[in-house]
Amino acid sequence: GEYLPVEEVPILAPPPLPHITTFLDTINGLSMRVDAQLDALTNHVDARCTLLEENMTTLMSYFPSAFDT
Repeated sequence: GEYLPVEEVPILAPPPLPHITTFLDTINGLSMRVDAQLDALTNHVDARCTLLEENMTTLMSYFPSAFDT
């Protein structure tokens, strides 16, 4: 795509009312907290899945496979 010269780039005006800015800041803060919590949850689930896979591998090693007969 083409780039507009700097003088042709439209400048967005700030929100007209202070409470809109406060609202947008609040939404942004909540979004960042949700992202952080989702990242933490994802890491926790990944760690638990890895541990589960390791435990399943250990458990399966105690039993001969049906295909080994």
